[in-house]
Amino acid sequence: MFKRTFRNSLYGKHYLYCVAFNLVNLMIQVILTDLFLGGNFFTYGVVYSYSYPPGGEIPVQDWLFPKMSK
Repeated sequence: MFKRTFRNSLYGKHYLYCVAFNLVNLMIQVILTDLFLGGNFFTYGVVYSYSYPPGGEIPVQDWLFPKMSK
């Protein structure tokens, strides 16, 4: 009756390895994206206002991806 109790332990170990590998892969992708964007990936999604700040600084989005006009 209990001969098949631990038959899925190998499957469970492989599943945990895959989850751990996916976490490592995610961290590597975030780091590579941050390097590609010049260190601005972590602040890219943070939007404080839709207009330019009073200090006259250009927002990160406009600095990374300038608007093209004709």
